[in-house]
Amino acid sequence: MLQIPVSQNGNSDTNITLEGVTYIFQYRFNSRNKRFFLNILEEDGTELVMGMRLLEFSTPNFNYPNVDAPQGLLFVSQLQQDAEDFATLGNFGISKDYSLIYFTSDEVERP
Repeated sequence: MLQIPVSQNGNSDTNITLEGVTYIFQYRFNSRNKRFFLNILEEDGTELVMGMRLLEFSTPNFNYPNVDAPQGLLFVSQLQQDAEDFATLGNFGISKDYSLIYFTSDEVERP
């Protein structure tokens, strides 16, 4: 299990290495609905998964069976019981009320 850093300024690109493969995580914050969206790209910029809405208690990449995308499972977890209603700018990331967690392919069994 790995906590993945989330942009604190709304929009950013971050290199993340998962299970030995480096990906570009593009965070995009939608100010209208106050939600983060995530794009996952290969290191060379090839799009793998686009527009995943990051909702609390969800596994946003479960329905994206792209062979080249991370094969583990992303999960938006609530870390603080008294957290705000949803993961948004300012309360989402490492050491925040909500966190993006990655479970490796060895830690999860997919259908």
